Amino acid sequence: MKAATAGDSAKANVYYKWLGTANPYFDDGIIAAANYFSKKGNTSYNILAEARLYHPSSINIQKAYALESARQGFETYARNALTSFSQRSTQKNTQSLQNKLSLIFQPRHNSKLIFCNTVFNVFVNT
Repeated sequence: MKAATAGDSAKANVYYKWLGTANPYFDDGIIAAANYFSKKGNTSYNILAEARLYHPSSINIQKAYALESARQGFETYARNALTSFSQRSTQKNTQSLQNKLSLIFQPRHNSKLIFCNTVFNVFVNT
């Protein structure tokens, strides 16, 4: 974290990559690494997917995986993770995660609907 704060992204990448893969049972480290890489391609998703394989009973990993899957556009994976999460968590926490996932998916669904309506209108009006 010190390297990231100091602006040394090369060192930070190495340290966070190690943190995200060294111990799949260290939830906080995996989630910190995933958060660091969340704006850097699929690395965040890959870290969480691997951690989920090693530690499927972790509700923290399930939650982070569901959210990252949603951000990456993997709606089916996010929904499956929500199901796993709901089996291990409270109804209140499950509803909270479902609401967060809905907020991520809503803009995508709206843009698809707008695109479909636009295409439909082009065909109808020509």
